Amino acid sequence: MTGNTLGERRYYKYTSDQAKIYSYITDKDLGDSISAVLDDTSPPFPRRFKPRGVYVQAEVGGRLVRKFLIVGDKNADVWADTSKTVTIDGQAFKSTGRRGEALSFGANPAAPAAPAP
Repeated sequence: MTGNTLGERRYYKYTSDQAKIYSYITDKDLGDSISAVLDDTSPPFPRRFKPRGVYVQAEVGGRLVRKFLIVGDKNADVWADTSKTVTIDGQAFKSTGRRGEALSFGANPAAPAAPAP
């Protein structure tokens, strides 16, 4: 299937909005489709971190196939304010939206409770 995530996987570079460098692993075809930069030396994403990316879709064999592509560089062409087309496994996918970074801070269950007023 087009954009199959069971293929070869590689580590790619991700620069956060706070200019911190991370590396993430994804299917080679997905990373290469947006010209992501290879990087297997940086640390992985912190817990509860959701990277920025774009949603893409294409009709393949009468079925609608959707993918989420992590965008490691905000200057990438696919991160534009308009819809862009990317090619994955020879199939043209059109971007339908994007999502920015998100980092949530969970409660620390080991922390002592706050004193009552």
